Amino acid sequence: MFVKRTKRLSIALLWLLMLTLLSACHSGEHHAGARQAVNQEDHNPSIDQERLKQLQVLDETADRMYQEVLAGNILEARELMKSIGDQVVGMEYTGITTVEGLEALTQAITNARRLMNAVQTEPDRLKSAAAQVRLSTDALLHKHQPLWFEYYQTLRADTEQLKQAVQSGQNIIMSAQQLHHHYTVIRPAVLISRSPEINVKIESLIAYFMQQASSQNEALLMNVDELMRTWNELFGKQDVSAYLPVDAERQPIYWSLVIGSIIITVLCFVAWRKYESEQQLTPVSGGGYRNER
Repeated sequence: MFVKRTKRLSIALLWLLMLTLLSACHSGEHHAGARQAVNQEDHNPSIDQERLKQLQVLDETADRMYQEVLAGNILEARELMKSIGDQVVGMEYTGITTVEGLEALTQAITNARRLMNAVQTEPDRLKSAAAQVRLSTDALLHKHQPLWFEYYQTLRADTEQLKQAVQSGQNIIMSAQQLHHHYTVIRPAVLISRSPEINVKIESLIAYFMQQASSQNEALLMNVDELMRTWNELFGKQDVSAYLPVDAERQPIYWSLVIGSIIITVLCFVAWRKYESEQQLTPVSGGGYRNER
């Protein structure tokens, strides 16, 4: 009787394991499909195919320009920047960005070209200027997941550092300047992707810390908290799920594998108990079993 029960239990657990793993695979396919759908919808639906191809070429050119700047190949980067300027002039931006966004893009290109043509190169400033152009062209092309979103953690870390400076009453201006430097890199892309009002708010808050560094801590701390809320608004992080790690979407598969491992362990234990039981039984006539004394 015990052997029959263990066999039934083994079969039931085996079926449960199979259903669990199938569920995990289905969950993984669902999340992969969702990610693919997001990527397909990343482009602005109001952009026609012709302009979409133009934006893709522009973005590829900007990426190559940025890589040349990082490699120190200024002559090659200068030629690519000239090509970027020519492409930008010949495009139609209705439905892609606002007047403020277009102005920010042209200013970023003009600034980068000026630094490239300077007699004495300033590598750090040139890299920042090239990054501005690169992030701007990407923002024109990608609506939901632009590259400048990667600056979220950097700006949050800068703001946390600023908060610590306010609490200690030291290095407030220096912390605000570092924050401003990092924001300046994505500023043109922000103006391309967002309303100009949120940019005005961010710049006003940062300027406040530079001008009122000697003010009471309470007022400064309130503005630090407001700046943190503004970052969440800018990057679309209002939902609690936005703070979860990237691997959170893989959790169903993880837990399914954990459950599967537990079931496998139970099956092994049942098999061992079955083997141990059979070792303690002696066959007798009639095909039955009796306990060995």
